[in-house]
Amino acid sequence: MISVSNRGLFPHLFLMFVALPMAVLLSACQAEKIKSEHVYSTDGAKISFSEYGNPNGQPVLFIHGWSQSKEIWQQQLTAPELQDYRLIAFDLRGHGQSTKSMNPAEYVSGNNWADDLSAVIRKLGLQNITVVAHSYGATVLMDYLSLYGDKNLKAINFVGALKGVGDEFVKGYIGPDFERIKLATSERFNEQIEGVLALAKANYGDTIHRDNYARGVAASMLTPYYVRRYTISRQVDHAATLRSIQVPVLFSHGQFDRAVLVSSSIDMAAIVKGSKVNIYDESSHAPFVTEAEKFNANLVVLLENIEMEIHPEPFNQQ
Repeated sequence: MISVSNRGLFPHLFLMFVALPMAVLLSACQAEKIKSEHVYSTDGAKISFSEYGNPNGQPVLFIHGWSQSKEIWQQQLTAPELQDYRLIAFDLRGHGQSTKSMNPAEYVSGNNWADDLSAVIRKLGLQNITVVAHSYGATVLMDYLSLYGDKNLKAINFVGALKGVGDEFVKGYIGPDFERIKLATSERFNEQIEGVLALAKANYGDTIHRDNYARGVAASMLTPYYVRRYTISRQVDHAATLRSIQVPVLFSHGQFDRAVLVSSSIDMAAIVKGSKVNIYDESSHAPFVTEAEKFNANLVVLLENIEMEIHPEPFNQQ
């Protein structure tokens, strides 16, 4: 276990940004995959994806958050209890191994994000998909839903989500950590490091296993500062999209999330008829990492009960 702090930051830069990330990414490459490929989106953006589990199983598609990558889902993609399912994760445009264009217009168009997800779905011929979407990944999923609807989906698990992007639409739901996280959008490399470390702390809390921390930092450093900046410059409200959802929805949120407040998931759930909320009592912004065993168990419950009747209550808080 390690504590995240800025004390003695620079003497540890080699360990943090070279040695540990390399070790973590190499271990990820050694994980058993069905395939690791790419697909081209409507505007030509190259979208990288990986597939794990049972190729004939029920599909589960994971969408990572802002300044992360598909590797953040390793505790789901390689989990023994999930290997009967077809598990897919992809890198958002500008992130991980996907295209990193410097054109801001490519990141502010909701249709682009929607088309990226659609391209992955079409490439793999996915139907009846359960989608697990974290943080900004939830916005990407809602971009998709607003353009394509939920006809290909069977269930949704939103994690640490907001109903939109932009101060006008998320006011009151942004936590105190977010201002420091925004340093990652700076052109100054030292400030980028400060922002990335703040994001890691927001995701994982004060103390986590160093491999998980290194994975998050490594993934964040693969995202250029200008992609981070353009992505959060969007102005979009997906309240109407949430009201249109017809499939079962689960909202998951860490009790100690200081990036996106837990009230965001509770209020979003109130919009989606029949949805439920799971609160993770020991987690911050990424409960699928910090409480992976519990998160996976709850995901299995969702998958096994996917045909259940949607209850009339707006949500059940656990």
